Amino acid sequence: MPPPPPLRLTLNTAEPTVGNRFWVDVAVQPLTQAFDAWGVILGPNNVSYSFALGQPAALRSGALPLATNVPGLPTAYTGRLFDIAAIPESAKGTYKIIVELVPAGVPPFFPIPGYADIRTVKGN
Repeated sequence: MPPPPPLRLTLNTAEPTVGNRFWVDVAVQPLTQAFDAWGVILGPNNVSYSFALGQPAALRSGALPLATNVPGLPTAYTGRLFDIAAIPESAKGTYKIIVELVPAGVPPFFPIPGYADIRTVKGN
């Protein structure tokens, strides 16, 4: 059996619907280099939201990093990244959840190889 990818996202459902609880879990393998962490949701019409570190029920407007210049990750990490009670009725169209680790100081969307995962979910 192949080893797990260095970074993996898990959704509680592949296609969340209005009124359903929705969450995203993340599992990350150790990493020795310094990095910036990104967790964003890209929606229709170029709308973007960022996860708020330590607040799994909160989103911030716009694309902002979760953390910057992290010196490394000495052990594996698994945890809940995002959790909301229900998908709002305004959630229509296709959304992409992107979580990645990029070298410290590098812009988003240039991840460390293997340290990125994308999931597509559909609203109503």
